[in-house]
Amino acid sequence: MSIFDKNRHSTSDIITEFPSSSSLQKFFSKLPKGGKGYIYLHINIVNMQDINEIFGYELGLGVLVSVQNILKECIQNAEATGHITVCKYAMLLKVESREQFLVRFSSIEKQLRGVKVTNGNIPLSYRCLFSYGMYEIVGTEESLLEVEYMAVEASKLLRAQGKTGVSFLEDDIQKSIQLRMKLDNTIDEAMEKQQIEGYFQPVYAVKTKMLSGIELIGRWNHPEFGMVELKEVASSFARCEKQKLLDFYLFEMACQTLKGWIAQECVPIVIIVKISKYSLYEVNFATELKKMIDQYDVLSRLIVLKIDCKIIQTNDEIALEILSELHRLGFMIVLNNFAEKHIAVDVLHNFPIADVALSPTFLKKALESTSYEATLRSLVSIVHKFKSVVSVSGMSEDQYLFFKKNGCDHMQGNLYSDLKSLKEIEEIVFEN
Repeated sequence: MSIFDKNRHSTSDIITEFPSSSSLQKFFSKLPKGGKGYIYLHINIVNMQDINEIFGYELGLGVLVSVQNILKECIQNAEATGHITVCKYAMLLKVESREQFLVRFSSIEKQLRGVKVTNGNIPLSYRCLFSYGMYEIVGTEESLLEVEYMAVEASKLLRAQGKTGVSFLEDDIQKSIQLRMKLDNTIDEAMEKQQIEGYFQPVYAVKTKMLSGIELIGRWNHPEFGMVELKEVASSFARCEKQKLLDFYLFEMACQTLKGWIAQECVPIVIIVKISKYSLYEVNFATELKKMIDQYDVLSRLIVLKIDCKIIQTNDEIALEILSELHRLGFMIVLNNFAEKHIAVDVLHNFPIADVALSPTFLKKALESTSYEATLRSLVSIVHKFKSVVSVSGMSEDQYLFFKKNGCDHMQGNLYSDLKSLKEIEEIVFEN
């Protein structure tokens, strides 16, 4: 991985969005076999939602047209550009050298930096903010899926490095891609052979430090690669039926665990299970969960469903219907990654949410900034008014005291450390 750091404009220095299957398919016909010699550039208007809310959709549409016109003027022969979603665009650009591309990218960025909200012919002072994701397609034989995996791997490495700038994929990344594909192709067999094992993250009440629940986290005990974090694997099959199979596999594991504890006459404690958007919007999802808890004869109130807040919107009638049905059946709902980007507090009013787990990004800012700490206190107060509770994660003792001072209710350690096996967690549960 080579990093070309630059002094970039402060509003466009985050490498974020990377291509998906749908966006790649739209442009893949433009590429030679394997795509070598091209760079995929993904452009995201970060504050598009703010523009629409402040100035209205008509002026917002004017911004989209301005961006699209600039991109069309920037492409040359055998290149392509297009509108991917409401605020996202993609470009396939030929590249002779990375240095040449950097010069060209700087020109594109400079033109986009000049885009402003315009009322008629009068430009307003409100500016558009952009983020960019890019990678060089270096292969000669890659399939569409392999090219997509390259983007996933690039995104993962960039986040791990925590750096800004322009990053290009190198040939040495192929081992990671091949591993990812191999895991993807055998996840079904792993579930059949019960190689996916359950580990547990304790959740404690902030005020009393008493155990209040546990989160079930799957780990793949792979015969060749050892213990594999399912979060790493999930990025490669998240758009497949396999993610739904994995959700139900872990939900059933929670049911089996609770049934075992009840058989031992142990007072069971609630188990938190993550549910992906692919399962949540599945037809008859609530009915299928009800069948499973009836099969194992466990109470629905003992299983908490953890759903990422990004997959529901304030006025999402379908999600409201699904979550209301789950609530009616007795399941509690945790909204994960709350306070991330534009998540409206109206969600608490419209949806049956019992608990909100605050975004790690927001918590980090609250720990570092007094203004964000004040925002945290206000947010906790608002959540409590809706009779919901606030959960936080990843804490040292100092952080525990900080979150206790600011009224948070539940805490748990870093998701990928201090996990407990079933035997270890049973010792804690039975003692508790």
